[in-house]
Amino acid sequence: MELYGCWGFTRLDIGSTSLRKLVVGDYWAFWRRENQIALEIFAPNLQSLGIFGKIHRNRFRLMNIQSLDDCYLNFEVKTSVEDYNNDFEELRYMVGELLDRLRHVKKLTMGNWCIQVT
Repeated sequence: MELYGCWGFTRLDIGSTSLRKLVVGDYWAFWRRENQIALEIFAPNLQSLGIFGKIHRNRFRLMNIQSLDDCYLNFEVKTSVEDYNNDFEELRYMVGELLDRLRHVKKLTMGNWCIQVT
């Protein structure tokens, strides 16, 4: 399943045993500072995940992804310069949390922004 330029939802529950690959590109959500997590992905049977493109002022959390073997993280969180300077530690924490949840994957590919933030 591929989702491009999508917006508005905050949770993906993928319980299907036949869906093996998910790609999320250029995701937007309604962002609220009091609720930093904009998209939670629950996918116990997913084997491949790609998150790329411009992610606008949002945060990700991966949950229940024990079957994931392959992950491609090539996204950039877009904020204003002022927000970026203020939110750098939060963005760093978000990427660190993603990497912690992905420590079991066999193949992990990261883009420049993710590497720079960590």
